[in-house]
Amino acid sequence: MKKIAVLFFVLFSNASAWAAAPAGSPGVSNAPIIFAHGLGITAEPYEALIPMKSAFKELGYDVFIAHTPFAGSIEERASILRREILRLVPEGKFHLLGHSMGGLDIRLVVHRYPQIASRCLSVTTLATPHHGSPIADFIVEHVGSAEPMVNSLLNFMGGDLITVKELTTKSVSENFNRRVVDRPEIRYYSMGFYVPAPVVTNLWIPWLWVTHQMIGAAGFPDNDGMVSVESARWGESLGAIPGDHYSETAEIPLGDHMIYRKVYETITQNLDRNF
Repeated sequence: MKKIAVLFFVLFSNASAWAAAPAGSPGVSNAPIIFAHGLGITAEPYEALIPMKSAFKELGYDVFIAHTPFAGSIEERASILRREILRLVPEGKFHLLGHSMGGLDIRLVVHRYPQIASRCLSVTTLATPHHGSPIADFIVEHVGSAEPMVNSLLNFMGGDLITVKELTTKSVSENFNRRVVDRPEIRYYSMGFYVPAPVVTNLWIPWLWVTHQMIGAAGFPDNDGMVSVESARWGESLGAIPGDHYSETAEIPLGDHMIYRKVYETITQNLDRNF
């Protein structure tokens, strides 16, 4: 029942984010991690149901969940993320971790705000569309047409057309990546994911069958149903492992097993080696 509840919250939560206590003295010796979630979800499931905090704690790291919007432009989300960072970890060093669009948010926040960048040790992104999304391309190309899937796909991606336009392959490659430059003092890492065959039996969420095929048809068969392995690469790669877009950070099965703890272990092992 718990896994069903997690799945329900991840897919359908659009409630106001719950308040989270700011960081005091970290409970572990390592610098804490601030997590930025992606598009179409709030912080609520990560605070209430998804065991991210306890799992990272077991691995030696405190994690704080940034309460960024369900939707909104990258600029808007990064501005709110800045305030969240200052609230959650008001002093000292920290690591940033972003899933999906949250990875673009954390790239922008360290680029835009020197006072944040000066305290940030690393930026790690999970299944982030660093080179854009073929799904966003399809929506923007067909919006306003009679194509029946457009509105459903738009809602699946948070329902905000302005945001989706920012995630097209052209917009990310020619706009975002050209103006949002990495800071040399910060280490950048990324992980990619792909759904192994047979795709239909490994995916619990039917919409991901459709989006996985769409991304494959665009020339990227290795994808997690939302982001291709190629688009997820940024900075130093921590590799690509089997996973779908929702199983990567939550208690949602990929086929018959969970992968989120393996993802967390990969992240913390890399931080242990380098900091």
